[in-house]
Amino acid sequence: CINEMYQDGKKVDTISLYTTYKELLSKLDIGITYSEVVMLKSFDNKGINAIIERLKDLSKKRKIITTMVDVKAALNSDKKADEVFSIMEESIIQNTSFGMERVHITPKELADCCLEAMAKRLDGDKLNKTIINTSFYQLNKITGGFEKGDLIIISGDTGGGKSAFCMNIARSVGIVQKRPVAYINSEMSTDQIALRFDSMLSSVSHEKLRAGEITNEEQKRIMLTLDSIHNSQLHLLTIPDLTITNILSEIRRCKRVNNVDMVIVDYIGRMDMTTNAKQDDWKLLKAAAQKLKTLAQELQIVVIMVSQLNGSGELAQGSYMKH
Repeated sequence: CINEMYQDGKKVDTISLYTTYKELLSKLDIGITYSEVVMLKSFDNKGINAIIERLKDLSKKRKIITTMVDVKAALNSDKKADEVFSIMEESIIQNTSFGMERVHITPKELADCCLEAMAKRLDGDKLNKTIINTSFYQLNKITGGFEKGDLIIISGDTGGGKSAFCMNIARSVGIVQKRPVAYINSEMSTDQIALRFDSMLSSVSHEKLRAGEITNEEQKRIMLTLDSIHNSQLHLLTIPDLTITNILSEIRRCKRVNNVDMVIVDYIGRMDMTTNAKQDDWKLLKAAAQKLKTLAQELQIVVIMVSQLNGSGELAQGSYMKH
């Protein structure tokens, strides 16, 4: 019964189970009435939730098996390795629904949600868990802060300061506020990023630092910032071969291992197109945005996706996704 309700997308708890299968349950002579079910509601969901979790896990395993079958078929057909990689990546994307739960809300539940949403905004501690503010006052004022589940696309011209802006956001969240944030970078080496943070946190000129022309006093200023980095929640990851699949995989790992509140992907224009050469760039960019948005909602994190603008001031590779 529970399996059927779950597969039909219905809400599963003791009362809905009893209501849906009342006649069947009465034939089982289990000696329980509806009023007793209501009384037991507070003890209700542990067993049912365990069964639902097993069903979800089984569903995910079946999708993995589907991917394995697709890859095996591709290998047996003597396709080239790059083609098999492309099929594998596409299969993973198609068969990964992220296990997002579809929520059916009754009018009463909607009223409860409206009340809870308002109460959450009025409770400072709860609001702080939901909203992430930056050190940019005007940005916080305009956006109301970044809310978990958001996908933020930051675009600008080449050399326009996109990475510097995002690194300042990462500094504000991970170092100042000490909230777990992951900075996924595809463009700079670890050494280059480290120099930027040295400069940002100490206010020492980046150009002088790169050239090795800093004074002893400036060197001391940089040394004094190391404690703040060491005690921070800023996690760095460099991925030269950026693909949709490994971005999603690494974000999941960051959430599982470090329980991050925010992930910054810098930048999506470096995404490897070779395994999807037949697809238009804009389709890959759109797919990346859609997948990252879905993942942000599922994991309840903020995802910032950095992209470039083209010569006409529109999102590079994104003329088909103006909205």
